[in-house]
Amino acid sequence: MANNYSEGSFDLRYPPEKKAEAAAWYEAYSAEVTRLLEENGDEYDEKILGLEIQDQGDHYWVSGNGEYFNTDAAAYWSKDFLKAIDSPGGIFFSWSSWCSKPRVHEFDGGGCVVTQTEEFWVNAYQALEEASQAGVEVVNL
Repeated sequence: MANNYSEGSFDLRYPPEKKAEAAAWYEAYSAEVTRLLEENGDEYDEKILGLEIQDQGDHYWVSGNGEYFNTDAAAYWSKDFLKAIDSPGGIFFSWSSWCSKPRVHEFDGGGCVVTQTEEFWVNAYQALEEASQAGVEVVNL
């Protein structure tokens, strides 16, 4: 039997003058995670499954929690963070996915840029789709 895994990590950075807003956001995030855990018990909510956010003093470190990195939750909380600190910029993160049994086409990955209102996604298989649309016959499929 084979298992599938994914992993990623990134920082949520803020300017020093936004420390109070960032701290309030982290407190609200932590309260929401606690509420969801108490409410759902072992049935994790999609907003927290596969994601950990840790306070590093001058930024927050986001990572998967063991074997899984939840890209949707990463995008959700990144947007929420940008709104809280009222940042016009974006946050980039990437991830990789793999299978415990090395097989052809069992590796993947991608990236995302998140703003307060938008998400821009790309994954490894988009290159295959674009090549096919351009008329390239991929011979190793």
